[in-house]
Amino acid sequence: MTHDPAAPARRARRWWMLGALAAVLIVIVAAAAWVGVRALAARDALEAATEHARALQDDALGGDVASIDAHAEALAADAAEAVRLTSDPVWRASELVPWFGRNLAAVREVTTIVDDLAQHGMAPLLDAAGTIDVETLGVQGDSIDVGPLREVAPALAEADAVFARAQAHAAAIDTAGILPLISDAVHEFRDTLSPAAAAVDGLARASEILPGMLGADGPRTYLLLMQNNAEVRSSGGVPGAMALIRADQGRITLERQASTAEFRRSEEPIQPLAPEIVALFDQLPGQYIQNSVMIPDFPDAAALAAAHWDRNIGGTPVDGVIAVDTVTIADILAATGTLDLGPYKLTAENAPDILLSQVYRDVTSPSAQDAVFEAAASGMFAAVTDGRASASQLMGALGQAAAEGRVRLWSRDPAEQEALAETTLAGSLPADDATTIHSGVFFNDTTGAKMNYYSDAEVTTELTRCGDASTMSVTVTWTNGAPADAATTLPVYVTGGGHAGVDPGSTRTRIAVYGPEGWLARASSVDGESAGAQTALDDDRPVIQHEVTLAPGAQTRIVVEFIGEAGDAESALVTTPLLRPIEVAESTEICTRE
Repeated sequence: MTHDPAAPARRARRWWMLGALAAVLIVIVAAAAWVGVRALAARDALEAATEHARALQDDALGGDVASIDAHAEALAADAAEAVRLTSDPVWRASELVPWFGRNLAAVREVTTIVDDLAQHGMAPLLDAAGTIDVETLGVQGDSIDVGPLREVAPALAEADAVFARAQAHAAAIDTAGILPLISDAVHEFRDTLSPAAAAVDGLARASEILPGMLGADGPRTYLLLMQNNAEVRSSGGVPGAMALIRADQGRITLERQASTAEFRRSEEPIQPLAPEIVALFDQLPGQYIQNSVMIPDFPDAAALAAAHWDRNIGGTPVDGVIAVDTVTIADILAATGTLDLGPYKLTAENAPDILLSQVYRDVTSPSAQDAVFEAAASGMFAAVTDGRASASQLMGALGQAAAEGRVRLWSRDPAEQEALAETTLAGSLPADDATTIHSGVFFNDTTGAKMNYYSDAEVTTELTRCGDASTMSVTVTWTNGAPADAATTLPVYVTGGGHAGVDPGSTRTRIAVYGPEGWLARASSVDGESAGAQTALDDDRPVIQHEVTLAPGAQTRIVVEFIGEAGDAESALVTTPLLRPIEVAESTEICTRE
C-alpha cells in the first residue's frame, strides 16, 4: 500500500472547509432565527400600535380628552419598538439576501412609516383636538365660532404634510415578488392609510378656507340648490327649490327662497359654453338654470347657475354655490329628527318617497308643489342651525352624503376653489395619475318629467393592463322600473304627458360615458348593436353619449370601450348620484401577449 504524505493535509483542509461551512450555516440559522423572533415581536408591536390608533380615534370622536394622551404615548412607544426590532445590523444585513431580503425591507418600511406618523403626525393632530370641541365643532345655534378653526390651521397643515409623506412612502414600497402574506399586509396598510390621510387633508383644507367662507373677513352669500333626483342631472337632479344663504362672522341666515318659475329662458347662453359642452348638451345649460347642472364638472355648472341667479334674481353676485340632493335631506333628518311640514311628516326613512313621488300624486298645482319644496328647504335649514342635533352628528350625515357625491361646493374665490378642487365636494372627475385612472358615467333626463324616481342603474368597468394598448370597457345597464300602467296611473306632471315627444310612462335619457385622460374611444354599442352617438373630447377625456328611450319595465345595456396606456394604475369610477345607489363592479386584469 502506497503512502500519500499529502493526504493528512487534504483531510485537514476538508475538515476545515466543512467546519467553516457549518459555522456559516450556524450563523445563517442563528440570523434567521434572530430575524424571525424579532419579526414576530415587531408584528406584535404593530398590532398593539394599531389598537391604540383605533382607541385614539374613538377618544377623539367621543371627546375623551383624559384618554387621548395615554393612548397617544402608547402608540408612539409601540411604533418605536417596531422600528427598533426591524433596524438592527442583523436585520439590515439580512435585507441583502436575494428575494428573502425584499420581504424584510417591506416590513421595515411599514414600521418606519408607522413610527413617523406616531412621532410627528399625531402631536399636531392632538394639539388641534385640544383646541376644538369635537362634539360641537364650534357650533352655537345658528353661528360657528371661526376663531378656533383658524387657530388650528398651522397644526393641521403640519399633520397633513406628515400623512402625505407617509402615503407617498407606502406607495413606493416594492411588493413585486415578495411573499403574499407580506404583500397583502402592505396593500392593507395602504388601504387603511389612504382614508386617514384623506381625512387629515380634508381637515387641513377646511381649517384653511372655512373661516373666510363663513364670513370671518366679511359677509358671504351662497346659492343653495336643492336637486330633485326624480329628474336626473349629471350632479344629481334638476334644481327645484333654491335659496340664498348669508354667512357673516360665522352666523348663517336664510335670506331668500326662489323656485324655477322665477327664472326666464335665456335666448342665448348666459355665458359662453365650451364646444364640448355644446356637443353633448346643446345650448341648454346656458339657457335654463335647471340645465346648468347637466355639465358633469360642477365648478363649470355652478358658475352657470350663479350667473342665472344673478341675472334673474339680482342683488350682489353670489360668492359660491352649494348643491345637495333629496337623499342628503334624508341623511340630515337622521341626525335632526322628524321635520313637520303640515300634511307631511318627513323622516329619514320617508323623505325621498314623499318629496320625489307622493307630493306629485297629492298636489296637482306646480306652484303648490314649489311651496312644499320651499317649506322643506327652509325647514331643513332651521333643523341644521337650531341646535337640535350635535355638530358631530350633522358632520357625519353630511360626510356620508358628500362621499356619495350628493353634496357639492363651489367658491368664486380662486384660492378657496383651488383648496376645494382635490376634495369630494368639488364635484369634478379627479385628474389621472400613475396610481389611478378615472372613468365617469353621467345621466341627464330629457323627458321633461319626474320619472327618474323609477330609474336604476348598474355600471361595470373592466380594465385590462397591456402596456400602451390597455383597454377599459364600461358597461351601463339602465332600467325604467315604472309600472306598466304608468301612462294612466301617474300624474301628467310626473310622466310629462308627452309634451317633449316621449310617450307618457317612458323615459328618455342622455347617458355620457367618460374615459381616462389621453385615451381613445374605440367602440360603443347599445344592446349589442352599433348605434349613433354624440362624441366629444372634454379636458383630454374621450366622451361617448347615447340617448335612449325606455318604455315602462324596459332596460338597455350600453357598452363603451376605450384604449390607452394604463401602466400599473388602478381604475376608479365617478357617477351621477341617483335616488338609489348605483350597483358598481370594477375589475382589473393583466393581458397575456403571445
